[in-house]
Amino acid sequence: MFYLRVRLWLVLVLPLLVLEGFRQSAYSQLSPPPHDQVSITMQLSADLSLGGHATLRLEVDNPGQALVANYTVYLYLTEGLAIGTMALPHDLYEPQWQQTIHLAPQGSAQWLLPISILANAATWQGVALVHEQEIVSRLMLQIAGLDTLDSVTAPTGDYQMPRPPNVTCPPSAALLSPVGSSVLSALSHYYGDKSPYYSEHTICNRFPSGWIQDVPNVVAETAPLTSDADDFYHLAATLIGQTKHIFTFSTLHFKTHGESGESNLTRHYLAPAVLALHQQTPLAGPYPLLRFMYADWDSVHDTEEEVLMDLTYLLAAEEPDSARWRVSIAVATIGEISLVTPSPWNHSKVAIQDYRQAVVGGMNWDLAYLTPKTLDTSVSPITHPLYDLSLHLEGDAARAAGVYLDRVWRRNIDPLFPHLGNDCKSSWPKSSLWAHDCPLDMVPAYAPNGNTLPDYSLAETAHVFGLGRGHTEWLPVGDTDVSADMAVIAAFDAAIHTIYINQHQLTLSEFALDFVPEVKEAILDAVLRGVSVKIGLSEPWAYSNLVETPAQVYEKLISSLYTEAVLYYANAPDATALIDDALCRLQVGTFHLDYYPYPETDTHVYPNHSKFFMVDEQAFYVGSQNLYPGGIGSSATDVVVDLNEYGYLIDDAALAAQIRTEYWEPLWRQTGARANLLQPPQLSDGYFCRDGEVIVAGRVFLPSILR
Repeated sequence: MFYLRVRLWLVLVLPLLVLEGFRQSAYSQLSPPPHDQVSITMQLSADLSLGGHATLRLEVDNPGQALVANYTVYLYLTEGLAIGTMALPHDLYEPQWQQTIHLAPQGSAQWLLPISILANAATWQGVALVHEQEIVSRLMLQIAGLDTLDSVTAPTGDYQMPRPPNVTCPPSAALLSPVGSSVLSALSHYYGDKSPYYSEHTICNRFPSGWIQDVPNVVAETAPLTSDADDFYHLAATLIGQTKHIFTFSTLHFKTHGESGESNLTRHYLAPAVLALHQQTPLAGPYPLLRFMYADWDSVHDTEEEVLMDLTYLLAAEEPDSARWRVSIAVATIGEISLVTPSPWNHSKVAIQDYRQAVVGGMNWDLAYLTPKTLDTSVSPITHPLYDLSLHLEGDAARAAGVYLDRVWRRNIDPLFPHLGNDCKSSWPKSSLWAHDCPLDMVPAYAPNGNTLPDYSLAETAHVFGLGRGHTEWLPVGDTDVSADMAVIAAFDAAIHTIYINQHQLTLSEFALDFVPEVKEAILDAVLRGVSVKIGLSEPWAYSNLVETPAQVYEKLISSLYTEAVLYYANAPDATALIDDALCRLQVGTFHLDYYPYPETDTHVYPNHSKFFMVDEQAFYVGSQNLYPGGIGSSATDVVVDLNEYGYLIDDAALAAQIRTEYWEPLWRQTGARANLLQPPQLSDGYFCRDGEVIVAGRVFLPSILR
């Protein structure tokens, strides 16, 4: 990988292009790029043969022995574009011109681009971007009046990301299961000859005691599960306290700034850890870097200033001069949650300490995990705190998650397209050129040797797939890495015996959307193959009556299953029995756990926010990715297809057995009982379904007899 230098040579034949800003950005994981360069020269000139329009001449030259690489040049030139100061409708950001450049060593190419110039040329502004997967160089341009004779060259600056550690471990004794092999094959096919970007397979990993972070959320006399939300939030604070170099935290939102006492989650849990980290950091450094990112939703979330204030309120009280703080803190919003001008926004829930420890799952930074909503039961039911699931690990999968967040973080380093939610506030001073973002150019050193984190080794091994998805570019239009989507479908398609799913919902009816077609077909195909599918879903809670109930979801699934089963088994001599068996193999139950210290009545809603599935009791997923439209891609969900998601698929028999025993089985004992209440109307007369099997109806009050 190498730097891409962009130079602008101005020829004043028509209006002058004034260089407003230039930045080269390079991301390097383990080693600096070679010194070979590719040069881009742009000239504005007159060309009467093009009807009096100005012509932009683009010349690309690769004079050295640079690696062969593909680049995409985007030219944006728009009348009245207020760069970096205001959001504009999405369609105004479509490039007037784009070209993919493939340069061999010593190669060159050039293009003539006709650019219409309006009478009031001084109002034209724009940008030229040259984009390669890990490198974005840009020229911000303004067409000035004919009497302008000066050109200004801005200084260059590199946004150098941290260099994560290498992790070593003994060779893995366990082979990938058929599920893991299918996922690896899907990722390899998706990326082809390209390097993996958001998703990868790791082996050097260990799972500490208490790695299953399931969150009951309420204090009960007897709770069969392992932790509550207070424990989870303390774990995030503990990771901050253990940070030597860099801590990165990603969530959907922060929204407790207006709360007091323990209800201000950021002040209660994180601020003491930030102060303690400052106190224990040597005066000579390096000074740990703490980064916090969340989605931009101005009507709901705390602002960047408010989050930074809450994080540092104890630190500021002890040391009012922020220049003397021995920690560096940045708070950024990534993407804007808006149905009017949607942009790729962050939905991942990840905490990473030194690329070494990771907590990944569905937990948000939200009081909904601690405080029940006491509602008027004559109008609506009481909603208990959210139930959720995350996991804690150490090793190369933590590095993979950290690199994923690095790449998401890069998207806020761009004052050009403000609708991407690039607002960022930092505790260190920023250059005036980049006042709207948080580059690391001026941050104090947070690790030695060019901010390279030290390598380490582990004695344990476990197959962990880090599955990330989302927008890959700074541009508002561009590629979305959906490798995680491919991996999820591949896991379902590899099922031979069982699929267990625990989710909030599978449909998104409030946007007139149904199932994700790929998810629905993968489930139905598995059932037809003989796989037992058990699904736990919440009663509607997040969107009132706009979300379909588990019964409604079941009705849709079972109707489609029956239609497909009739065709699938049409030529079998025992088709009726095979169809009945298939109908009973599909179970959907309303999520419930009896550890809640409240009466079990219809006026109490038990919300489930987990994103979990397990295949063949061998491989399982925990993360932020929902299986309904918007969480996983399809042509029907382009409005939110760029959501950033992250999760782990663990392919390990021992770990799968543990999470099945401690998490899934207690959950399904009660959720499954409710699944028995939902019966397929297409089932043959005289039979019904119980626990996934066909039962003779006449033996209901006698020991159950299978058909």
